[in-house]
Amino acid sequence: MKSLNSLMMDEPTWNFSTIICVSIVSFSILAVNIGIKEVMQTIVRIPKYFK
Repeated sequence: MKSLNSLMMDEPTWNFSTIICVSIVSFSILAVNIGIKEVMQTIVRIPKYFK
């Protein structure tokens, strides 16, 4: 953790990059959580279309 903190202190652009990364990660997690439900519902419906 020390190396991570020192890396953050040394790199002036880490704030912007971190904000972007956190946004992408949180959006991805949200999309995955919503997406899994949607995908499962779609998978359940798919066999009905082929019958």
